[in-house]
Amino acid sequence: MKNKRGLSAVITTLIMIALVIVLITIVWISVDRMAKGAMKGSESCFDIAGKVNINNAYTCWNGVELQFSISLKDINPDSVLVTVSSISMTKSYTIDGTIVTNVKNYGDATYGNALTALTNNSGQTYITNDFTSKPDSIELFLIFEDKQCSVSATLYEISDC
Repeated sequence: MKNKRGLSAVITTLIMIALVIVLITIVWISVDRMAKGAMKGSESCFDIAGKVNINNAYTCWNGVELQFSISLKDINPDSVLVTVSSISMTKSYTIDGTIVTNVKNYGDATYGNALTALTNNSGQTYITNDFTSKPDSIELFLIFEDKQCSVSATLYEISDC
């Protein structure tokens, strides 16, 4: 007759606890990596309040062109998305140092030059001739590593020049 011996209840319990710990560790590592990957780039969007400004003194409408001035403090985005809205239309411009149709740097004689990119602790004024009526609002969105932050600054009353 063969000697049949089973595992004791204590050994079985220890094996089950070890398996559960291994499974929990695998799930934890997977979830942690996914969360870190999803958060990468978006952490730059935290704590930007008060660091982006539409300068009212240099933002105005002259009946033909809209002049808008943006300043940054202690922040360095890859680009800035500017959305301008009027009753009849909405236009968006990405300011990243490239040419943007119908937008020019303040001081440039003509349109079609590369716009000066905004950098840390800088300000720049731009002019657009895209609108036939006075715009109602300007919104700014910062972009870090191809991730767009929520609205960073808004101006609802644009004065006349």
